[in-house]
Amino acid sequence: MLRLVVPALAGLALSASAALAGGAPCVTCYREAVHPPVYGTYHERVMTRAPRTLTHVIPARYETVTETVVVAPERRVWQVSLDPYGRRIGCWVTIPAQYETRHRQVLVQPEEIVPVAIPARYGHVAHPVLIEPARRAWVPVGRPVYKD
Repeated sequence: MLRLVVPALAGLALSASAALAGGAPCVTCYREAVHPPVYGTYHERVMTRAPRTLTHVIPARYETVTETVVVAPERRVWQVSLDPYGRRIGCWVTIPAQYETRHRQVLVQPEEIVPVAIPARYGHVAHPVLIEPARRAWVPVGRPVYKD
């Protein structure tokens, strides 16, 4: 009688595991698995410094000019003098012109304001982007799974 009981208990154990797997014998079994999210990288060109304009001032340039100017022009004057005998004698006398050398500053080039354009500076920034969110799925039992 013992020989009949052992095969009957083995059949009960198989039917219990089949019942846990959905009531039928498990031909292809699946289990629930969690797949992690998939991320990619998005590269973006960004401005790191805005364009700007600076002004460069070139100062005025002066030079010293030396010139000879007439202080008193040439002239003729009537001059009366006494001769050796005491008589008065009148003559026209030419007095030469008087000159002086003078120095003065002359503007050669006026002050200039030159605009200097500094272009914008650009760089690249990498942003992580979600391509596929995390998900739960049923996978075959023999297949490797990331996380339960």
